Amino acid sequence: MFCWGDGSSGQFGLNFENVSVPIAGNIFSDKVTEIACGEQHTLFLTVDGRILSCGRNSKGQLGRQRNINSKLPAPVEGLGAVVSVSCGQDHSVAVCASGQVFSWGLNSHGQLGLGKGVPLQPIPALVRPLTGVPVTQVAAGGTHTLALTLPGLVYCCGANRAGQLGLNRVDEKGTTALSIFVRYLYKKLIRVLGVSFISCGEAHSAVLTKGGQVFTFGEGSRGQLGHNASANELLPKLVEGMDGLASQIACGSHHTLVLGSSGQLWAFGSGVKGQLGTGNTGGSLQPTSVLLKRDSGGAATVIHNGTRYNVYSILFFSILYLILFNAIMQFNHYSSATIYTVLINTVLFTSIITITPYSLPDVPRFYSCTHSQLKAELQYTDNIIQQRRYKLFEEEWCLFLFILDLCLDSCATYPYYQPRVEEKSYFLFGVLCGMALYNHNIVHLPFPLALFKKMVGVKPSLEDMREFDPVVGGRLRYLLEDYTDDDVEENLDMTFTVIWDDQKVELDPKETGKPVTSFNRKQFVDAYVNLAFNQSAEKVFEEFRRGFFKVCDRDVVELFQPEELRGVMVGKEDYDWDTLKQNTVYDGEYHARHPNIITFWEAFEELTADQKKAFLLFLTGCGRVPILGMDKIQMKVAVLQNSTELHFPESLTCHFLLLLPIYPSKEMLLARLKEACAHNRGFWKE
Repeated sequence: MFCWGDGSSGQFGLNFENVSVPIAGNIFSDKVTEIACGEQHTLFLTVDGRILSCGRNSKGQLGRQRNINSKLPAPVEGLGAVVSVSCGQDHSVAVCASGQVFSWGLNSHGQLGLGKGVPLQPIPALVRPLTGVPVTQVAAGGTHTLALTLPGLVYCCGANRAGQLGLNRVDEKGTTALSIFVRYLYKKLIRVLGVSFISCGEAHSAVLTKGGQVFTFGEGSRGQLGHNASANELLPKLVEGMDGLASQIACGSHHTLVLGSSGQLWAFGSGVKGQLGTGNTGGSLQPTSVLLKRDSGGAATVIHNGTRYNVYSILFFSILYLILFNAIMQFNHYSSATIYTVLINTVLFTSIITITPYSLPDVPRFYSCTHSQLKAELQYTDNIIQQRRYKLFEEEWCLFLFILDLCLDSCATYPYYQPRVEEKSYFLFGVLCGMALYNHNIVHLPFPLALFKKMVGVKPSLEDMREFDPVVGGRLRYLLEDYTDDDVEENLDMTFTVIWDDQKVELDPKETGKPVTSFNRKQFVDAYVNLAFNQSAEKVFEEFRRGFFKVCDRDVVELFQPEELRGVMVGKEDYDWDTLKQNTVYDGEYHARHPNIITFWEAFEELTADQKKAFLLFLTGCGRVPILGMDKIQMKVAVLQNSTELHFPESLTCHFLLLLPIYPSKEMLLARLKEACAHNRGFWKE
């Protein structure tokens, strides 16, 4: 990190007041991934999601209860993991990994989004109107704030005296309630071009489209809009006169910077402090090219603008939330505006991927499926299942190498097997898994995380070996981390030759019998893991992957992190039985106050945790909860027709339908229910 300019309030975090030439500011033990600059305060976002603040705190902009300035960075408490920050003149905004947006500082014009009754907020407060909205980025201006969502909607609040909110009107006192650019910006830009990045100045705003165009609006008195005029703009207007496409934007108080995809930097607006970088203090009403002196250390990719000082960083992180599974799979049926009304809590996908906003594949490519091919695969699948149903429960069908290992002996030295089924069967199994993902079905697939890593192009690690085979993984970890004797070669007498499937395999083909030493043991461990998860299983895995991507689009799947893909496919273990009861509906003569229903729920409460999971398996065909939570399971209870007290409960798993006979006592109902749930032979082999 390098910084320069006015630091009189401690906003550098270096205990320097004024710096005329860039100085290094590496004062943090943790890596800083993002920096935001206000008028006289600064926020630093660390790699572990913490915010450190320094500078002036007269308006609560540092997020601390005590109203004192700070020349050294200190943590902002009460936020959890943060993924994006932005500073206004005297206020700050942050997006958390949970999807929640917090703001603090001065609220003179409603810029915090907290309503009229909060003139000043000294500590972070939740912006409740944005709860459940998939916010990917926030931008704080002088006294206004913009929030960009995943579908491209832009929310705004705060001062609007110059039209900086883009609402085609001015508001002298500001807009305290969160508004949305539905009528103008949404229709004119998002549906046609798609907004991918936002930035705010003191009283103007800029948006970058996915097509590489820049639109500005708000105050233009100093040329900061780049329209070759000094008039204000109440609606977004295209900035012209720049060669090529734009890849990034940044607004200062009264100037704007645009980075072209070619690396050319453009500037316009006020230059009274030299902030345009043109070599003089003159301003510019239209884009002016800036000559950059590049060093051998790499190209600059982002610039954060403060009021009278700049911070230059070689790191750029834009935030793209992983798309809600239900939204992805229905993208070809609904518009994005409709899809995201179902978002109740964006904590469902807490992870992010760091990707430039203009490299995201076009939304219409999120899912594609050739229906004729899918129909053929479905027909083939149905025929195979009908003809060889019994095969699904034979042991050999479970030996998918590392893919599916239900029969793994944890004490075995080398728990890997040659496939005993045709490679086409692995392809078919991939098709089935892809169909499960496409149809929003969770299934009992006890895959190790390594499979999901390979599906999204992430390299399996030693930790994956420890998950798959604790014995072998534990030995490898001991060799790599815990074995302290310097002479590994003499004491352990190990070589790069291992026994795999009763055959000798050279982990280093260039040197037969290469000894394992203290210096190459990491190479040995890496080669062993690569053999286990890649070389030994490549053929069958490729068949599985080919079948999987026959149904699901690769671009969609690769947006997920491995843990998230596994969660979507196999569910989670977050059981909320009260929610299951509240969501239950009744059919026929049954209702919530029916004596047999009351007895059923009393009996259900007496089940153990494992028995309740067995009931969920009996009801739905899977003993785990969908990634969206128990709310997505709505059980229907109906009377089992022509039944007596001797009959057991039955279920239709595809419809979450429980067919419950009428029993004379709770004891009999409980006994019949336990017996029915214990017979799960139809779901998998014990």
